[in-house]
Amino acid sequence: MSRIVIQFCVILCMLLISPKAFATCNLQIAGLATTQTVQIDADTIGATAVTVTVNFTVQNTGSSSCYYFLTMDEGGVGVHEYNRYANIAHALPDLYGQANSDLISYQVYSQSVAANNIVKTLDDAQAAQNVLGSQQILAGQTLNESFIVHVPNQNLPDIIAEGYTDGVIMTLYQNPNAVIDFANDCATCTEVSSRNLQFEFQVTDFATLVIGDLNDFLYRL
Repeated sequence: MSRIVIQFCVILCMLLISPKAFATCNLQIAGLATTQTVQIDADTIGATAVTVTVNFTVQNTGSSSCYYFLTMDEGGVGVHEYNRYANIAHALPDLYGQANSDLISYQVYSQSVAANNIVKTLDDAQAAQNVLGSQQILAGQTLNESFIVHVPNQNLPDIIAEGYTDGVIMTLYQNPNAVIDFANDCATCTEVSSRNLQFEFQVTDFATLVIGDLNDFLYRL
């Protein structure tokens, strides 16, 4: 008789806890192209900054809520105003001399340029303003997120390439509660996924004079 009672209690407990026990928070990033293009006017880059907002969403297709945040490899350790550098995208002919070593500097921000909130890796993030998020996402919910790519005023060489590129890694984390210990790399957080993002900076609106065949060198005025 006691054995039957024990078996009944076990079955009852399983029925009571199973819906909660198997509830999961299933996160994913949507609406974010792996290549982001920023158009830069060659005539004004020395006097005008360029700021582009990149929008995407975080979706929870699971059956329970959780908290999430996103980090981005911003290239510096513990430095909020660290500049990233994009390299010339394609090899140039010898005519351009040392132009291949020239770079475009830019920054990635989580909120605004004025706030200096650069997205950081989990190792470098010390507070919530260093990452995207953090916030709660309910079961079945989709939340909007964004980050800012900022190209500050800067002096470029007389010969400018038509394209520059750089890559970063965005990582999505989740946590069961609102307590996220950024200073100690959040031992309770779980890395959900990561993806490579490529930034392409296209320089436009400069005059070009072609001497000879179209396949010959281009002399920029």
